[in-house]
Amino acid sequence: MTTPQERRQALKDSLAERVLVLDGAMGTMIHAAPLSIETDYLGRENCPEILNVTRPDVIQDIHRQYLEAGADIIETNTFGGTRIALADNKLEDRAYELNFAAARLAREIADQFSTAAQPRFVAGSIGPTNKDLNITGTTTFAELRADYYLQAKGLVEGGADHVQQRRRARTALAVSRSQSPSASDHASVQPVVQGGRQSRGAAQDGPAAFASPQLRDPPARARQGHSPDPGVARTFQA
Repeated sequence: MTTPQERRQALKDSLAERVLVLDGAMGTMIHAAPLSIETDYLGRENCPEILNVTRPDVIQDIHRQYLEAGADIIETNTFGGTRIALADNKLEDRAYELNFAAARLAREIADQFSTAAQPRFVAGSIGPTNKDLNITGTTTFAELRADYYLQAKGLVEGGADHVQQRRRARTALAVSRSQSPSASDHASVQPVVQGGRQSRGAAQDGPAAFASPQLRDPPARARQGHSPDPGVARTFQA
């Protein structure tokens, strides 16, 4: 798998053959690391995305632990990586940079673990932002679409195989289609199992859910410390 097209095809093929396991929480793993608010976070305590450029070693080590535990897909450290969310820390002008850096870090470590028998993939993580579209109207669809597009662009160009959004499916899907018209082919909902409970994707016209996992028991070394079990979430390809 040397090109984005080959990786995306490998992802489709793998999904058709078996259940794929997504990694677990990024935030709890970051909080377990000994980090300085001033030097590592640059004074921005609630902005883990800045660590993609100040402490890439920490972020890659978290990815490595999940891959060692058996995860097939690792998520980028970009849940709050939209311009509108980064603006709270005066980092909105670095949105593309931080997302590109996060995807590149994940791509590098995923490639190190990838084999012909078990290829590893990168999911670009996109969060719901800290603004409300429907109730208080603190943002607009057009603003969200532009911000999601910029974030998705950084993630895809940094090496993500697909982008993932757990909420605001219609906005995210509109961005996905603008990045790649064929993305609409994946807009269906499948059953998902999270924590042993089966549910369905929140939006019937939203992103595709990638299978029901039978979670593997991580090896002892991965169960030590704060490594949570790998899980799954709704995803769609960019």
